[in-house]
Amino acid sequence: MEKIRLSALPISVKILITCFVMAIGVGYSISILQVRARTHLDRGETVRHFRGSEQNPEVYLPQSTGTMVAIAHVHSFSQPVVVGLLAFLFLFTPLSEGYKTSWILISFAGSLTNILSPWFIRDISPHAVYLLYLSGGAMLVSFLVMALSIIHETWKKA
Repeated sequence: MEKIRLSALPISVKILITCFVMAIGVGYSISILQVRARTHLDRGETVRHFRGSEQNPEVYLPQSTGTMVAIAHVHSFSQPVVVGLLAFLFLFTPLSEGYKTSWILISFAGSLTNILSPWFIRDISPHAVYLLYLSGGAMLVSFLVMALSIIHETWKKA
């Protein structure tokens, strides 16, 4: 892996890598906007979204198992693909193995926790909302670290 340098790749591959990383950034940004529109990034709104409301049960119903399964199904396939492809490119940066391994583990742990957190919120405790926030933050930071490292390495002077 150390013999392959992103900066030494042909321009067409560099453009592909850059477009891919940018598309992931756009997709992740849109997902943050979706969460913001749905819950206003408010703890109480987030809990109500998954658990419903005891004060207004006819207005705010808990998420159905079918809805939760549908969302988890899509995310459990798409997130590992995105994380895996980004991590694969990240492997070709000259950073230390420990650094790369740590960020890859953080991104996959964040993804898995992010997929499971809504179930924890709905079925176990409203305090699991903090796991959702922590996992989203872990994914965001790990994506930024990997994406910026990839872009930097791709376009630096060889």
